[in-house]
Amino acid sequence: YRTLAPRQAPEPQAPPPPPEGKTKRASTACTECKRRRTRCSAGTTGIPCTECSAHDWVCEVDIEKDRRRKESVKRTECQLEYYKDFLEALLQVIRESDLPATHDLVALIRSGARLDDIRTLV
Repeated sequence: YRTLAPRQAPEPQAPPPPPEGKTKRASTACTECKRRRTRCSAGTTGIPCTECSAHDWVCEVDIEKDRRRKESVKRTECQLEYYKDFLEALLQVIRESDLPATHDLVALIRSGARLDDIRTLV
């Protein structure tokens, strides 16, 4: 048999490079990239994105259509609060009004009137 030499101490290695973060992507693509289903770089390179500048397209980002943003959630909350208040006021009018006023309200609703018209009656 052959004798084994003792294990040598490992050589000090350089620390591993810091992990690279994920590539930052645009939160929403521009309208042309959405329409053509191409990758949009508007979030990293700014407007116009690479695709739009290469093809001389109009580069527009519609933030209103991005439903992941906090502004969209706030806007939805405000709409829900408005409709909740509207329905509560409508129920209160139905509960507390006399029968002819309630019939007028129901007739207005059934006629297909806009919400603003119903709101003014309430």
